[in-house]
Amino acid sequence: MGIWEILGISPVRDKRQIKRAYAARTKEIHPEDAPEEFRLLYAAYQAALQYAENPAYEEDGSSALMPDGEESARSGDAHALQEPESTEPEKGDESVPEREAAKAGQDEAPDEIIREEDELGAYFERQARERDKKIALFVEKWKNIRSEYWKQEVKDWWKNYLESEDFREIQWYPALVKLLGEDMERQLSNDDTIRLAFWDAYGFKDYGEEKNYTYQEDLQKLRKALYPVYERRKRRQERELQERINRQKEEKSNKVYAGVVCLALAIFILSVFGKHVGIATEGRMYVESYMEKKYPQDKFSRPKRVEKTDNRAVYEMSSLSHPDISVTVELSYDVDDEIYAESEDYGEQLLRYYGEQYGFTCGGMTGAFRTYPARERIAVLYYSDDDAIDEFCAAVIGMFQEQEELQQLDFVGICKKGVLYPDVFVRGGVRGCRPVKVQIYRPWEMDSSQMEDMVREADIGYMFHFEPWNITWEQYREWGPAYGEMCERLEEEYESGFWYTLCRNGEDICSIYIPIYTYDGYDSVIEGVYFETHTRMILVGDTYFYLMAEGAFPEAAEDGSGFFVEKGGESYFFGEDEEEELSDVEEFL
Repeated sequence: MGIWEILGISPVRDKRQIKRAYAARTKEIHPEDAPEEFRLLYAAYQAALQYAENPAYEEDGSSALMPDGEESARSGDAHALQEPESTEPEKGDESVPEREAAKAGQDEAPDEIIREEDELGAYFERQARERDKKIALFVEKWKNIRSEYWKQEVKDWWKNYLESEDFREIQWYPALVKLLGEDMERQLSNDDTIRLAFWDAYGFKDYGEEKNYTYQEDLQKLRKALYPVYERRKRRQERELQERINRQKEEKSNKVYAGVVCLALAIFILSVFGKHVGIATEGRMYVESYMEKKYPQDKFSRPKRVEKTDNRAVYEMSSLSHPDISVTVELSYDVDDEIYAESEDYGEQLLRYYGEQYGFTCGGMTGAFRTYPARERIAVLYYSDDDAIDEFCAAVIGMFQEQEELQQLDFVGICKKGVLYPDVFVRGGVRGCRPVKVQIYRPWEMDSSQMEDMVREADIGYMFHFEPWNITWEQYREWGPAYGEMCERLEEEYESGFWYTLCRNGEDICSIYIPIYTYDGYDSVIEGVYFETHTRMILVGDTYFYLMAEGAFPEAAEDGSGFFVEKGGESYFFGEDEEEELSDVEEFL
């Protein structure tokens, strides 16, 4: 089958049209439902891009054909390319003139076709060589694993390797799956750590979670070899949980049946009183140690507990360097009254203290950033003028260089003032899709031009993906080229999506890539078993462009908080959430 037939288009050199065709086909062919068809589609997509990038080919040159064989589609070998089928009639055909004409047509075949096939063949040969190198590395390491698996550095290497892109590119190669299925027990019969890493890498599920999911023979053999270690891990976790529950029951039972009622009551009261006193003392000591380590240049007053619940305690203290600053520290406790998380607002207030002197607007956000703890508070600086980002960045760098005390902060967030989703701006997106870089910085380690480039890119990316209805046509024209480059990179990360050209009065303003991503969550829990959900999502700004592409006419709200779309005489509002379920948008259309 030809590459153009697989993509469903005629031969073209327009990469944008090729990518649109590929994106459209991925909606019909999903790698989990039809892995072999998807690999064949991806190979045709890469070959078509190679054709588009080579200026030596003629516009009417034909493309090499892809084989229908299962093994060729799976491996992507250079030999998967074959010559077009001959158009010469079979012997015995009495139409001699037609046979002669066909032969003449073959004799006049242009050299460009041969060069094109050679070029495509070379592409697949390069892919095959790269794959073979990665497989050779795996086999070399696998041969030695039996004598080395007990070493901690070997365990760590395999765990990191099985999470790497190099392994993901070869892990479904049939010969490799067969090798692992046949050799797993012999090579790692006494090791659970690495075998569990293989289990997680291949994404196997428990029997109770599989439902109607089946595996191929070699993959089933590998799963069977790994399942015992998964079962042991599962039983160990259940046993630890049960032991913990039993200990809690035993502790309660000892309190209930201790001695005479009066004596037991007295002991109980004293124990409870002592426990709370101990927790309070431990909490204060923990806060003092925590703040001392985090801000070694500052001194603080003794913490005072101002609030306490079963799982939370709040302490207040003041900075001896800045008496006007009152610090709040929050500790979170688990069921065993062990501290498992903490947060404080001193960094935010310290930034506000100096920021006001330099004319900055400051604030704070809860963490959950890629490089920042989920429950921590992060100090944030806000800018308001897109045209003065260079001045803002230069002033920020200057403040942190002049005020060395600020360099105690772990990070500082940067956010545009007045955006609808400030936490999304700083995080660079939402869970499952971050189209721009996370906006947290260490300004004392940067120069202003470096920060300016990163902030400008984030500003443009955020506005296109989350508030395009608040972009003016002048800004579309100004930002379009830079955003187009961002979309090229975005398409590589989120291949399930499509392109849309924004036009006005017959003029192409800019090209926009609309990524479709998957949100993995848990729909429900029944008898301790999680039932996973995989929801296809689209960002609210991309929803705006998607509706336009489908012929709808979105209208921005007067206050810029979202946009309206009419359907059946009724008006629907989008903008309350930063993302939408794709099925809801398609149902709306």
